[in-house]
Amino acid sequence: MSDAFSIAVVDWLSTECGTREDRRTSALLRVACGEHIATRVEDDWSQSVHPHVRLSAYLMAMWFAGSWWRLRWEPAPEGQRSPDWRMSHELRSSGGGILWPPLLFESDSESIDVSCLPTVAVREEPVRYIESFRVTVPGETFEQAVDAFIGLVIARLQSAGQNETRLLTLWNDVLEERRDPDAFFYRRLEASLGFDPDEAPEPLIAQLQRMAATTGREAIEEIAPACTGANPGRTLTQVLDFSRTEGLRARPDVPDLLVQAARESRQEKARPWERGWQLANRARAVYGLEHRPVTTRDLSEILGMGADALENTPRPSSPPPMGLAVRQDADVLNLLLRRRPLVGRRFETARLLADHLLAADSDTWLPTTDLKTARQKSQRAFAAEFLCPIAAIEERLQGDFSEASIDEAGEHFGVSPLAVRSHLVNHGVLPRFYLDDAVRSESTGTNGEHPVH
Repeated sequence: MSDAFSIAVVDWLSTECGTREDRRTSALLRVACGEHIATRVEDDWSQSVHPHVRLSAYLMAMWFAGSWWRLRWEPAPEGQRSPDWRMSHELRSSGGGILWPPLLFESDSESIDVSCLPTVAVREEPVRYIESFRVTVPGETFEQAVDAFIGLVIARLQSAGQNETRLLTLWNDVLEERRDPDAFFYRRLEASLGFDPDEAPEPLIAQLQRMAATTGREAIEEIAPACTGANPGRTLTQVLDFSRTEGLRARPDVPDLLVQAARESRQEKARPWERGWQLANRARAVYGLEHRPVTTRDLSEILGMGADALENTPRPSSPPPMGLAVRQDADVLNLLLRRRPLVGRRFETARLLADHLLAADSDTWLPTTDLKTARQKSQRAFAAEFLCPIAAIEERLQGDFSEASIDEAGEHFGVSPLAVRSHLVNHGVLPRFYLDDAVRSESTGTNGEHPVH
């Protein structure tokens, strides 16, 4: 399926309603994601289906321009989405009393997941959106489509003599900040924390910028979105305090073949979870694991720790906001695990091994969070495939996906049953509802073993 994304003006229309900008930019718009047309509507008045719908191009462009930083860089939160998050990620927030396409945008920093659900027929509304899809769009493709659309709307207004508009001013600011590396980093941190431009506490952003000089810039870009909530400053303080505690001293055994495989993986254009799976398979081959389960002793030896290290992991006094490995030099890591059950610590340790292989050399902190950023997706995919290869799972289950069989497979591979289900769903072996039902029934959390893409 094509991962293209486009916003096209089928025809400009005349209207006497709305502001001056609305009147000049009323249009038949067609929004498409690959083969799916988000603006496909069922029209009661004409008793027909159309691939385009009459909307205000100006209001849509204003929403994209005003939400640009958060659309591009703010990951979806775990659990319930706040009204503020929805305002910046759901096109229906464009306003103007218009029935907008029910599009939702979720970033993982590399790509944007664009999803759409059909709307319910309402007696007062003559049209109903009928498409249902979820498509992953590369970040560059999304940017190009939005840039082109906003540029077209600005040109339309200028052709009508409207040379000074709020849209032009707002968009010029966005473009200027995108070209300035320092401004870009500042805005990205704001957005990843869940703030609109100039609304984040300046001391918090300043602290993150200072930390980037020692922890690594890419690491900070992962840490910031994990500090969202009512008091992000307090959460960041908790992370700093946790980073100073004593964890497990590890000296990972990383053969040159695996270093080269990780380097090649970073350069590939594959999706994050595909990079994780591929690297995990290379790692299993390098370590001579074939399809057998990775024992806790195996994992400890690979990480250069004592055989019983994971069973005797130091426990944090209170649940930390994230797991962390601190690179103390080129070869030594201080592993700070937040998971309590052994299966959770095994999975988290495998994630940290993946991040050690894939992260930039400039990153001295390697964070594991519950967010669905590209980096976290690669970690989780690596851990799932490294600990329980999909081929080995399928061979063991032999088509029996009952709860008892999945529980037994999880015990065999030393992971949770949820990790087994997630891996099967992500490889298309099981439909998504198998996982949704399992997540709803979980009462103790997922232990970071929920690598859903």
